[in-house]
Amino acid sequence: MIEASKREEKRRQKVTHLSAVVIPSSLKHGRVTPLLKQPGLDQTDMANCRTITNLSTMSKILEKLALCRLQPRVMSIGNFGEFQSAYRAGHSTETALLTVTNDVVTFACDRLTTVLLSLKGKGKR
Repeated sequence: MIEASKREEKRRQKVTHLSAVVIPSSLKHGRVTPLLKQPGLDQTDMANCRTITNLSTMSKILEKLALCRLQPRVMSIGNFGEFQSAYRAGHSTETALLTVTNDVVTFACDRLTTVLLSLKGKGKR
């Protein structure tokens, strides 16, 4: 019982320590670069652009440090769904696509009814 309370106290200290970090305002700025989604679109219409934000090197390092501290905790408490690919090592859009394709083919081979619904949101035009 004493060991469990010590672990809980250490956990609280880590969480408190992370939340007490003050990030200088100079690291909170980034350079936003609009890139056209497709060649030939109107460059003046921001709906045709994909925004890329370039952050300072130090802010990227701080982001990585925070992720290294938080990710093990988030993964251990089960907040991620079984099939969630984002923010997981070894998972990408390619692995998600392979999983979906494999499932559809497997169900079709087993003569099971299969419906694949793909939703894609569009920006304002």
